[in-house]
Amino acid sequence: MIGIYSSREKAEEVKEKFKMKKGFCRFSDDCFYIDAYEVNQDNWTDGFVT
Repeated sequence: MIGIYSSREKAEEVKEKFKMKKGFCRFSDDCFYIDAYEVNQDNWTDGFVT
């Protein structure tokens, strides 16, 4: 996870910035995933994944 942002537009801006950075530039757009979450709610309830 790169971060949590206040809008989809801000997340898209950050995605574009990171696509040019070392390490990230090796991956296609399909590797960057943006999703919406509700605040004040548990979103990761299935336990730790390795």
